[in-house]
Amino acid sequence: MMMTKAQTAYANNLHGSDIGAAYIFKRTGTTWSQTAQLTPTDGSSSDNFAYDVSISGNYAIVGSTNDDDIDSNCGSAYLYQRDG
Repeated sequence: MMMTKAQTAYANNLHGSDIGAAYIFKRTGTTWSQTAQLTPTDGSSSDNFAYDVSISGNYAIVGSTNDDDIDSNCGSAYLYQRDG
């Protein structure tokens, strides 16, 4: 049986202070393997991307609680589809 799960790292500093990242893992048998690292293309400091993550089938939705695209800390949701 194959399962998929996400690990959130909303305070990840890989691309800036607290921008965040989500890591997607797939389980085959008893082994978990990382299959993707999701980061926002428009991320900025303190966005907290990946504060919440949900996976359903081939889709993942990732919340960014403090995203400032429209207004200060209004938040955003990013939708990803698995390819392949």
